[in-house]
Amino acid sequence: MSATQMRSDLLQNLSPFLGNIQAMQQINAFIMQLSTPSPCAYSIAEAQQRVQSATHRVLAGEHGISNSDFKSQVRSWYK
Repeated sequence: MSATQMRSDLLQNLSPFLGNIQAMQQINAFIMQLSTPSPCAYSIAEAQQRVQSATHRVLAGEHGISNSDFKSQVRSWYK
């Protein structure tokens, strides 16, 4: 199916809803949701790999910050 045909089909499918404010709001919200970038920066496989790697580092004692330093950093965010 060509892009022109898809546009035509989309407009034909939307035309019955153009007089209904609530339907248009829902359609607009859906379109905005589609155009908003995903907050996830990693695929599931990448995220699992990162978690596994971090877990190995922590268990090996290679964590980069002490608990008290971490708490201090978090407290500083709310000042």
